[in-house]
Amino acid sequence: MSPTDATLRDWLLHRLPEADAVVLEERLLREDALAARLREAETDLIDDHAAERLDAATREAVARHLIADPGGRWRWMVARALVARTRAAASTGQRRRRRRIVAAIGALARRRCWRSH
Repeated sequence: MSPTDATLRDWLLHRLPEADAVVLEERLLREDALAARLREAETDLIDDHAAERLDAATREAVARHLIADPGGRWRWMVARALVARTRAAASTGQRRRRRRIVAAIGALARRRCWRSH
């Protein structure tokens, strides 16, 4: 049976019971696909931390176990930059959409006024 994503996250955050952790670690050494899933879970946790989508206890565990070292900190900084860029792009996109809507309304109003004269 394959471990769930929650199990992988618990292992990464040192929340998995010792006996379960030992079994998972043995499988990680043998199964490349499981190791890849673990890396994905780690990336998801770092991304969720950067985007502030975690509860306080999980945020603290991620900070302590995944982003405390320079490599993890670098990954978190990249994730934060991507979050900021995505939010800025969404905000810019919303402003552009509003401008287009206002321009379209203005054009319709001008056309209507032109036709009425």
